[in-house]
Amino acid sequence: MCAVDNFTREALALIVDTSIGGHRMARGLIARHGMPPTIVSNNGTELTSLAMLEWTNRTGTDWHYIAPNKP
Repeated sequence: MCAVDNFTREALALIVDTSIGGHRMARGLIARHGMPPTIVSNNGTELTSLAMLEWTNRTGTDWHYIAPNKP
């Protein structure tokens, strides 16, 4: 998982593993830089899991998915 700030192009988080679950994704997103106001991502299974949906509802973070097959 690679999280990048679209404005500054700074790498906010980089997690490398063979399997990354939703809870680990949520922890990795806020570990260094705190809670982001908005997250834009693809529709990967780790990003559409119940763990991520519960996390966004609990924290109030806006989540926007890009259209399939778009960069």
